[in-house]
Amino acid sequence: MDSAQPPVRATILVGCAIVVGLVVDVWTDGPPGIGFLLAATVAGLGLLTVIGLNLLDPEAFIAERNIARVAREYELDTRELASLSADAAPAIAEALPELAPSIRERVERDLACLRAELRREVMRFGWASFNLARDVALERLNPLSLPGC
Repeated sequence: MDSAQPPVRATILVGCAIVVGLVVDVWTDGPPGIGFLLAATVAGLGLLTVIGLNLLDPEAFIAERNIARVAREYELDTRELASLSADAAPAIAEALPELAPSIRERVERDLACLRAELRREVMRFGWASFNLARDVALERLNPLSLPGC
């Protein structure tokens, strides 16, 4: 999943909330502006949610927690790590030295595949598809000597 998808979905939902609020405002016989006030409130809450999710960075959070579980002798869910987007790559790359060699090999292979995919995206779409998460991930992954994908 591209990291731009959740904010796009949230923006669409906020836009729909505004339209619904305007429709309610037109259809109701109550005080003028109640529907718009409702829509503005929903839009504001939606915007706060999007900002909060961007600050939390859920995929990096998931990666950090999965890797932290290894210290408590839980098995690392490498399939889950491999399914995460570029948002999680810096957190995973930072934790590589702490992983056991057998697990590190699998994670490095997954990171190599992610790096190859991100490089293909940059070459295919160019500057017009700039994505901050992808750029940061490539900055962290490019210096690493990773195995082939």
